Amino acid sequence: MMKLILPLVVFVCLCVNSTAQDFRLTAGSYETHTGEKVSGFFLSKGTNKNSNAYIFLKEKESEKIILKPEDVKSISLDNGEYLISVKDSLKQANFFATRLSYGTLNLYEFFDGDQTSFYLDNTNYSAIIKGTNIQTKKASNTYKGTLNYFIKGCKQAENKIDRMYFRAYEVMQLVTLFNKCKDDNYVEHKSKKNRFLELNAGTVVNRHYFKAQSFYINERQESRIGLAVGLKYSLFVHPKIAIYTGLNYRNYRSAIENYQSKTSSLVFNADFSIKTLSLPIGFSYFILNKENLKLAINLDYQFGRLIEEGFTETSNIFTDPVKKKNELENICTVFSSGLNFSFKKYVVNLNYHSGSFIVGNQQALNTSGVEILMGYRLIDTRK
Repeated sequence: MMKLILPLVVFVCLCVNSTAQDFRLTAGSYETHTGEKVSGFFLSKGTNKNSNAYIFLKEKESEKIILKPEDVKSISLDNGEYLISVKDSLKQANFFATRLSYGTLNLYEFFDGDQTSFYLDNTNYSAIIKGTNIQTKKASNTYKGTLNYFIKGCKQAENKIDRMYFRAYEVMQLVTLFNKCKDDNYVEHKSKKNRFLELNAGTVVNRHYFKAQSFYINERQESRIGLAVGLKYSLFVHPKIAIYTGLNYRNYRSAIENYQSKTSSLVFNADFSIKTLSLPIGFSYFILNKENLKLAINLDYQFGRLIEEGFTETSNIFTDPVKKKNELENICTVFSSGLNFSFKKYVVNLNYHSGSFIVGNQQALNTSGVEILMGYRLIDTRK
């Protein structure tokens, strides 16, 4: 156990050490509507591109100041990000918009509380475009005319507008294509990806039953509490959807008490323990996406291997514990679904899982249970 935990702790410490300054506290400056520029440090709050507010500190240890879009003209961060304040007349609200591309036509992105929206501006005009109608909640064609107005003069870009679904990458590609039409020396500007890394630890309550090749075949075992530890890396593909992977360590435990042998008068007790290391691949859908409170549904498939398996057994005659091993191969597959609740950087996960440990083409041991994990978000680049 210590051989597994120690490298994990070292890895996490290195992550925190090397990334905390870059992702949680970023140097930069903001410009007021009167033209005054103020330098300091900006703190990411983990909201959707911080569209509603930014936390600013004049010095690293000074008092936090809340910057609202209506109070600030623009924000320049030393990591290359640039934001401006835009007024959404349909929402009657101001938002910070993050620049995705700039050239003859500039493209910005912001989250208005319901969907990702885009802000376009050139030397003479500006406009907001959205992919979904606010009233009907359906895909909207209203803004295709707006796009045609800004993109006119570049046939290659104009021909793509009718086939668009207003996904972020489509709008980005369209603006990039237009800027290349207008400037042969144009260099594409890549935007940063929104992602986070969190460390989770907690307990797993499990029960097993053998389906093949066991003395205890089809005998449902009683639940026991085991240890669960994991690293989870998420990448946002939409303001409400993230795909994730990571590394999970699980110690699944269960027991059988007063098992009557079918071939003799012996009565057995056994404690089972299975330790696994697996790689999850899944996605999260955020059903609650407030500034500091978030609730997501998780669904994943975990593929890994056993790193230790076996059990201790006693009987009404042989009372000294006897250590044994199950004849299992090193393959495990687990499906998991659950809820992920977060408050600021603190996370709680409640998951249900079901899986198997394989012998050849047979499922030698089935497992199912629930796990409760507490987590802490080490990295969050959502600005």
